[in-house]
Amino acid sequence: MAVESGNWTDRTAPRVTAIGRPGTVPGGTGRADAGRLVRGPRPALAGWLAGLVALALAGGALAATPPEPIPPGSALADALAGADVVVLGEIHDDPAHHALQAAAIDHMVALGRRPTVVFEMIPADLQPALDAHRAAAPEDVDGLSAVLRWTDRGWGDFALFAPVFGAAVSAGLPIRAGDLEDAEKRAAGRTGADGLDPARAAALGLDQDLDPAAEADLAETLRVSHCGMLPETAIAPMIRVQRARDGAMAAAVMAAAAEGPVVLIAGQGHARRDWGVPAVLARQAPTLTVRAFALAADGADPGDAAFDGTVRTGPPPERGDPCEAFRK
Repeated sequence: MAVESGNWTDRTAPRVTAIGRPGTVPGGTGRADAGRLVRGPRPALAGWLAGLVALALAGGALAATPPEPIPPGSALADALAGADVVVLGEIHDDPAHHALQAAAIDHMVALGRRPTVVFEMIPADLQPALDAHRAAAPEDVDGLSAVLRWTDRGWGDFALFAPVFGAAVSAGLPIRAGDLEDAEKRAAGRTGADGLDPARAAALGLDQDLDPAAEADLAETLRVSHCGMLPETAIAPMIRVQRARDGAMAAAVMAAAAEGPVVLIAGQGHARRDWGVPAVLARQAPTLTVRAFALAADGADPGDAAFDGTVRTGPPPERGDPCEAFRK
């Protein structure tokens, strides 16, 4: 793992490698033996060895080396040790990113910090079901997939994200929803702040305009990420939804930060300091110490200036043509 921040890069740090590609890890967490979750934080090597057994039974692929601990003295290690909020901006389909997020949570727990873990992927209306499941089955990670309707809501194979949930569950950490309910997303997309109660719009940070340069950059990012095939009329609604979702995550982080440190698990675009969750937090909660990191495969360009640091996670997963779906 190489940690970059500003104009420096720590190339002496060990690299984090994934334990498998999407779909190869069974429904466990990489922290389980024969489906039974072991309570309490597990060392990174022990988690990897458990994953080795699970993958061997499933016929899956395994990387040659286990995940490494967070390198001492890196910008990420410093943030995990002292920041109020650590934002870990992922590419959703990269298993190395989720391995690193799990290692970061383990690292904080080993330091005696007990963060609340806020997930972009969980909408607010599923929080009661999540809480009920954890109260009834506090050690169960696999069951969260059904409770959170993970695949039905478009997040793919839960096994890809299971190590992150496993790190939180094994340490008994709070897990909080970061996303809006669908009805609020639709309202925000149609009319932005005008479609919401004024107090709710203010809570989401929508009572203030986005910096014009940041809005233009966000618009271009949306065009590129959709392979240039979005109609221009779709850009403004998508920006409104993006901003509303950033505001929801920021609100969830602020509520959790009243109780202690927070880790936010979110896509890379939501982790940016210019338009993402950190930008909302800078306006809404300026006293919080927020550190935002892009998790990036070798050769990827997340736009380092938009983050407090970039953590390199090795080769990207195998992907087909990402634009093929838009051509159909």
